[in-house]
Amino acid sequence: IRNIMKSVYRVLQPSRPFIFFSQSSPEFILRRTLGKSMTCREGMWKDVSVVNLVDYNMLMYKFVKISDEEESELDNDKENDRKKTVVISPKKYKRKAGRR
Repeated sequence: IRNIMKSVYRVLQPSRPFIFFSQSSPEFILRRTLGKSMTCREGMWKDVSVVNLVDYNMLMYKFVKISDEEESELDNDKENDRKKTVVISPKKYKRKAGRR
């Protein structure tokens, strides 16, 4: 399922929805499409919704691709976060015996 979603994402226009229907539970489908965290993957989908179609005993899954503007904002935020990250050598934090 994840490979299908990657292919859909690659060809889908920004801000456009991808909709599919399934009788599988959201716990099963979302774990396989979004990963274990079951949240919108950073930089992929801006909205994911599940609608229960009771009359048809079916679930409708709707994934909306992130727009180009939102994607560039995410990229800028990631770049700023990288610039703020400071790597500290573990040697600086070694505790000396007897000190607290």
